Amino acid sequence: MRHHKLLVVLAAVLVLLTLAEAVVPVYASTLDEKQKEKQEIDRQLSQQKSSLKQQRKDEEALKRELNELDRRIRELEAELEKINRDITVTEEEIAQAEAELKAAEEELARKEDLFKCRLRAIYERGHVSYLDVLLGASSFSDFLNRFNYLRIIATNDQALVENIRAERDRIEAMKQDLEEKKNRLEGMRRRILANREEVSRVVASRKIVLEDLQQEIARKEKAIRELEREAEQLDRLILELIGKSGGSGINYLRSPLAGTYWVSSEFGWRKCPMHTCQGKPWSGCPVCGGTGSNYHGGIDLVPISSRSVVAAESGTVVLARWYGGYGNCIIIDHGKGFSSLYAHLSAISVGVGQKVLRGQHIGTAGTTGNSTGVHLHFEVREYDVRVNPRKYYNF
Repeated sequence: MRHHKLLVVLAAVLVLLTLAEAVVPVYASTLDEKQKEKQEIDRQLSQQKSSLKQQRKDEEALKRELNELDRRIRELEAELEKINRDITVTEEEIAQAEAELKAAEEELARKEDLFKCRLRAIYERGHVSYLDVLLGASSFSDFLNRFNYLRIIATNDQALVENIRAERDRIEAMKQDLEEKKNRLEGMRRRILANREEVSRVVASRKIVLEDLQQEIARKEKAIRELEREAEQLDRLILELIGKSGGSGINYLRSPLAGTYWVSSEFGWRKCPMHTCQGKPWSGCPVCGGTGSNYHGGIDLVPISSRSVVAAESGTVVLARWYGGYGNCIIIDHGKGFSSLYAHLSAISVGVGQKVLRGQHIGTAGTTGNSTGVHLHFEVREYDVRVNPRKYYNF
């Protein structure tokens, strides 16, 4: 009976050991799958953001083009308005010229009638020549007077004909000039109208392109937000899985900086360090949200002799990228639910999935993300719960 109980206990122990050995690969496989999913999401995010950046540039270029086209339309409308004013003035001048022409023609007709009347009078009195008039003089004095009168009549006849011709030529030339001016103005107005119509067509087509582009930008922004939410969910899941894939965990850490340093901010509640909140809290502050204080889940170390950041313990890199307010960030899985986080880096020297050793260089301290100056923000997490790093190292 005792021997039977011993066998049962041994069998149970063997089963538990087998299950324990089986669980580790399952968790490891799940973590690896989620990290690969996260890498794919990050790739898609990068691609979408790059495309969105280019589309926003295209949007700005289209807006500048539309502004330029609107300016051109305003110029054309100003030109058209001036042309219309000039045409109105020219039409008034043509009307005035036509009135003058009518008056001149009436005067011309009057002069012609006068000339005809005098000719008719000469005709009715008979065919009297200039010589007959002269020979009919009663004396030499009368001859001279008659000769002078005839010369005056001949001169007036010639002047009358010349005046009639000059008046007709002047009026015809003036009318022709005004008609040509009006035709030129009408031609300019037609060209301006054609240009305005063409620019308006271009504006309409570019507005359609802009509207389509803005709709595409809105769709892309929505896709990016969805990818970011998915990335956040995967980050949380990955952090929950950290430590379940094996590793030795944490007993006692080493300094995460290769050289000397000083502690600028401790773990726990603190006054908001952002410059925008100094004096009076700012409602838009990304750290405290306008409360003036925030919970600091790590410890801030300002490097003195070297900015080289090293692994505080051996493990596997599970995150190495920009990580929101943390800026450039690295998270190392140390196993047994323990991980360490290194934030605000100016450079990252390791990749996801890489095995690192205690004290190995992994990056460079910087001031990326929500940072007020060069420093290293260092966190220790136990099953994704942030704990005071001084628990594992005497800073």
